[in-house]
Amino acid sequence: MIRLWNEGDIGIIERIEKECFDVPWTLNMLISEYANPLYKCLVYEQDGKILGYIGFFIISGQIDIGNVAVRPGCRRQGVAKKLVASLIDFSVREEIKDISLEVRLSNVPAIKLYENFGFKKEGLRKKYYEGMEDALIMWRRR
Repeated sequence: MIRLWNEGDIGIIERIEKECFDVPWTLNMLISEYANPLYKCLVYEQDGKILGYIGFFIISGQIDIGNVAVRPGCRRQGVAKKLVASLIDFSVREEIKDISLEVRLSNVPAIKLYENFGFKKEGLRKKYYEGMEDALIMWRRR
C-alpha cells in the first residue's frame, strides 16, 4: 500500500535514510519537513512495515523530488517503481504538470527508472553531492 506519511512514520524514515544515504536527513530535518506545508512524502508499506518512500516539494505548481529510498533488503522488487508511479498519479490528480529531480551521475539504475517514466536529462549540477559528485537534473513535463 502507498499512502501519505504521518507523524508516526518519521522515526522509521530516519532509519531508512541512515540505511540508504551517506549524508542522511536528520530526525530534526524530517520533523521540520513534516511541518512544512510544501513538503509531502509517500510511503510504501507492506505487512505494516515501511519499505521505502518518496519525498517531494510542491513549489510554484511543480514537484521537485527530494529523496527516493528503498531499504537495502527490499530493492529490486519494484518498490521504487511503484513509488514513482504513485507520485505521477498524485501529480495528475493535483493537476501538476512538471516534476524535477537530481540524481547522481553514478546511479545508473535510478536514471533508467526515471527515463522509463518519461523523465529527460536537462542539465547538470557540478559537485552537487558532498561537493564531489555531479548531479544530473531530470524533468518530466506534460
